[in-house]
Amino acid sequence: MAATYVTPATLRSVLGIGNLYPNADLEAVCQTAEDILNQYLWFNTIPVIGGTVQNNVVTVVLSAPVDFTAGQTVTLTNCGAKFDGTHTITATYPWSQGSGTFPFFTFYFPYNYYSFPRGYSMLQWNDNHVDILISIAELFLIKIMGAVS
Repeated sequence: MAATYVTPATLRSVLGIGNLYPNADLEAVCQTAEDILNQYLWFNTIPVIGGTVQNNVVTVVLSAPVDFTAGQTVTLTNCGAKFDGTHTITATYPWSQGSGTFPFFTFYFPYNYYSFPRGYSMLQWNDNHVDILISIAELFLIKIMGAVS
């Protein structure tokens, strides 16, 4: 992969080394510098490990304890068309980590603030997508009725 922070041409011009070193060597120096810098940078990314849409409320589960607040915007990528994009948060959980607004759950949620798995968090926002969480009972009834083959 070619270095993008500093190119061999930029390095040649800034250091005034002309053609003293081959391009391959300068590219290796540029790429090494970029790799070292990237270890110290935070790219503001958090893995999304699950999500659902129910009653026009989107809930996503993140594999990190985050400090987002209601009213803040987040941008999701590579999560599928129903989730990708920029969204305004309406609730977070655990609520003590950023929002006094407890998320709305239309499904069984067995956790409270002291038993929620450490290292995870949830975000919610309103959206106009069709509900995509189907219970096993609903799936069974649909299959009996012949709607799913």
